[in-house]
Amino acid sequence: MIAGNYYSGPYLALSAFLFMISVTSFGYIIGRLRLTTGSIWPAFFLHASWNAVIQDVFDSFSKGENVLLWTGESGILVALALLAAAWFISRRPMSVRRLQRSGHEIKGLDS
Repeated sequence: MIAGNYYSGPYLALSAFLFMISVTSFGYIIGRLRLTTGSIWPAFFLHASWNAVIQDVFDSFSKGENVLLWTGESGILVALALLAAAWFISRRPMSVRRLQRSGHEIKGLDS
């Protein structure tokens, strides 16, 4: 992003800051999904869906001056939405699931 090889908004420093908020918040959401389901696949499909929506749908439907300031992976609205979602999810109790090594049974662990 700083080198100019990645999609960013009109203000480089603000785009980098907002991108870090988005990545950290989304990383928390994906990590929590992975831990609570006991599988990597829900996190995989969430990330793939996110990329399809943010890069295809948002970009094709967002037009106007300074549109990258508001939408896209380094947009204000996206960063705020992901931060709010991560905060909301963090307020709920979490039950961690893991696969047993001896079989395919999933055990829940309260944390």
